[in-house]
Amino acid sequence: MANIYEIKQAYDDLQVRYANTLSMLLDALDKLDEKPTEIEVEKIVEVESTLDVDLSTPREILALEKKLQGRADENSRANSASNR
Repeated sequence: MANIYEIKQAYDDLQVRYANTLSMLLDALDKLDEKPTEIEVEKIVEVESTLDVDLSTPREILALEKKLQGRADENSRANSASNR
């Protein structure tokens, strides 16, 4: 168990740290007061695009879509034949 001297020393250290913290807080508040509180920045950017992008569907994708549609049509015909 800590004796009275150690407790007093720890309490004094805590008081010093607390005083330092308060001092740093006051300094930070002073610095914030010096800085402007509102900043307005207006930036206009104009970009001219010179890219030529082909947005058409690639032949491979078209072939896969056609194949998938054929399978869907086959399934549709098989389902209607079984329902008769």
